[in-house]
Amino acid sequence: MVVSAILLMKAVSLPALALLAATAAAQGRLVSVPLDIPVALRSGTFATPRNLNVPPGWTASLLGVHGGARFGTVAPNGDLLVTNGGTIRRFVPGAPGTAAVANNFATGLNTGHDLVFTRIGTQWWLYVGEKNRIRRARWNPGDTVVGTWENVVTGLPDNSLPELGGAYG
Repeated sequence: MVVSAILLMKAVSLPALALLAATAAAQGRLVSVPLDIPVALRSGTFATPRNLNVPPGWTASLLGVHGGARFGTVAPNGDLLVTNGGTIRRFVPGAPGTAAVANNFATGLNTGHDLVFTRIGTQWWLYVGEKNRIRRARWNPGDTVVGTWENVVTGLPDNSLPELGGAYG
C-alpha cells in the first residue's frame, strides 16, 4: 500500500483508506516510515527528511506539490486529481523515487470542492462540487485536460445570498 503527501492509493478507495488508517490508529498499530521524497521535490517544507505514521506494511511517497490543495481523488486509471479551489491538477505517477508528471486538468472552477468518479454503463464520469453548482465531464484514461462540462445541479446557495451572511462556500 502506498500513501503520499499528495495521496495516491493503489487498489483502495479514499474512504476505504481512511477507514483502514483510522482502524489501525485506534488499535495503536501505526508505524513510523520515512517519506520518500524525490530529489526534484526536496525544497521548502520537503528539504528536511520527514516521517509519517501509517499502518504496518505501508510506505509513503511524495508525488508532487499543489499549493492550497483542498480535495483529491484517484482516477480509475491511477492518475491523481487534486483541487485547490479554482484548478484541478492532474498528477501521473512515475517510477518509484520520481516526482509525478503534473498538469492543469481544469481551470476556472468556482471554489472547487469534492471530486468523485462514477461509472454509468461503460462511461466514467468525473463530478466536481463547486461553490454554487455540481458539474460533470466524461473521463477517458489518458485525457490531459477536461472535456466539456455538463451542469448537473445549479443555483446552490453561496455567499451571494444575504441570509447566509457570507458564511457559505
